[in-house]
Amino acid sequence: MENKDRTLSGVGDESYAPPTARLCVAMVGLPARGKTYTARKMARFLSWLGHPSEIFNVGNYRRKVAGASQPHNFFDPTNEESTAIRQKIADLALDDMVAWFHDLEAKEEEEKELFRLDSVSIRDSVTPTPFSNAQTHKDSLVVSPRESLIGTSPSIKKTIPQHMHSTKSAASPSLAPKIAVKKSLVGSARVAIYDATNSTKERRKIIMERCEKENIQVMFVESICDRMDVVLANIKEKKNLGTLFANPSPFLEHQNKQLNLFLLRIHPDSKTYETLSRSEYNSKISFVKLINIGERVLVNNVRGYIQSRIVYFLMNLNITPRCVYFSRHGESMYNVEGKIGGDSDLSPRGWQYAQKLPELIAKQMDDVAGMAKEAEENAVEMTVAWKKWMDGEGGRDVVVGPGGRDVRRISEEEGGAAIYPALEVQSEVKRGEVVVPVKPTLTVWTSTLRRTVQTASGLNYPQLQWKALDELDSGVCDGLTYEQIEEQYPDDFAARDDDKYNYRYKGGESYADLVRRLEPVTLELERHHEKNHPILIIGHQAVLRALYAYFMNYSHEELPYVKIPLHTLIKLTFKAYGCIEERFKVDIDAVDTHRPRAHSPLLHHHALLEGKMRLKK
Repeated sequence: MENKDRTLSGVGDESYAPPTARLCVAMVGLPARGKTYTARKMARFLSWLGHPSEIFNVGNYRRKVAGASQPHNFFDPTNEESTAIRQKIADLALDDMVAWFHDLEAKEEEEKELFRLDSVSIRDSVTPTPFSNAQTHKDSLVVSPRESLIGTSPSIKKTIPQHMHSTKSAASPSLAPKIAVKKSLVGSARVAIYDATNSTKERRKIIMERCEKENIQVMFVESICDRMDVVLANIKEKKNLGTLFANPSPFLEHQNKQLNLFLLRIHPDSKTYETLSRSEYNSKISFVKLINIGERVLVNNVRGYIQSRIVYFLMNLNITPRCVYFSRHGESMYNVEGKIGGDSDLSPRGWQYAQKLPELIAKQMDDVAGMAKEAEENAVEMTVAWKKWMDGEGGRDVVVGPGGRDVRRISEEEGGAAIYPALEVQSEVKRGEVVVPVKPTLTVWTSTLRRTVQTASGLNYPQLQWKALDELDSGVCDGLTYEQIEEQYPDDFAARDDDKYNYRYKGGESYADLVRRLEPVTLELERHHEKNHPILIIGHQAVLRALYAYFMNYSHEELPYVKIPLHTLIKLTFKAYGCIEERFKVDIDAVDTHRPRAHSPLLHHHALLEGKMRLKK
């Protein structure tokens, strides 16, 4: 039988070590096609998984350099002066993107030096104990950037030397060294998202050549949209035109001049637009085409782990206005007793919350019905408004073919979508008709643990149990109070306070492990597209912290300290560039299980080392 390395979590190497890579994801597409929406979603997803990500939005650079208000002919490709300015601005963003990769690597070199000093400090501060012997010193482990001793990675093949552990008896073993070091980002794939139209082969060639010199992989993501109701919805969201449809003919009215100018601006771009082709750059180009943001996805020459991960994420994206609900289980007996983990039943107050929850959810379903009706009515108004636009200024240069579509189309081989949006309407509902949406319903997701299932027992909706939604596994500390953990495992208690996100319980999990476990759940939530069919997740504190941090774009440092109180319903409504949060507190008392961030002496230790590095420089 093969002799596998025994890890903290069991047998075998179960660690997750993403490969080192530089990747530029360059967006392609006309304005208002969801490029920035997609870019922000990608960056949030990758950062949540632990990959440093940054967006370089050329539009933001343009507004800073040339000003926010420009006439629509500034964007006309036949205007040589403005075209030269826009190209220089795009190059400036590209320069900053390359510099970002270099800065990250410089920071990682500083981290390596910090870890080297930290390792020396650990060795110098150790006093030999009766457990120290020649073999122990022979096996002394110098901590590398990839092998943080906080929640030690199972991939470490050596045993942590005995002299780095506490001298406590076997009855209260230590799970981590007295002085631990932060987990490094060294080794993670780094992704820069270059958010611009990049609408010509010439511009894309410039990006490819520049990145090739810098050893940066490039993958293009093109967003094509031939549904004008979707385009107008994007414009409305982008320009914050909440009262866009208050006037019967909004496109041609003075009070809607902003939208009028925006449509005039994007119209010339369609004349010079060149869709991505497999023949570009000697047929070496990697790209993804998103047609109507999720209706169809075309993939060409995608290579490697990180590109494949991004493609899978993009396949699950959609822009349907919708919401998701989070609730912790009702107060449990373990909550009352101050214990962590376990599979305990609800307390009497927890059962009260379970009985109250159906009433609260019923009220929410009324709100969901209203939101769905409003979205459908807006879609109808968008269709009517677009027809008016095309009958006016917008239709001057459009060649209409059979079926009311622009004849300038992409070939079937390249995706089969219109470069310029379809003119045909997407809804049979006409202005003035009453929109009657389907009655909203709900699906309830719970973990497999009793306290979540019991909390959902009074909800008369379809229910699904996810093993992935089970609470963070606290390993040997399961069933203990924090006071007992501090007494029995003082070093580990301090180490977890020092780096709560990366610390892994012996035989259990870290928050980093939990995030990876929850990736399928987030993808399922992203692809859910029924606006009148929200999802309610009844989960656990750590699990809901991780999901909440994803949707609200919290950092790994903030994630373990997000407040998710008992007996509270959280509603997240998806918007273009984020989520709107609402919280509904049920008037039933419960214990407070939130532990604020503790002051850690190890953080002071690291600060001193960083100070030494600055003095050396």
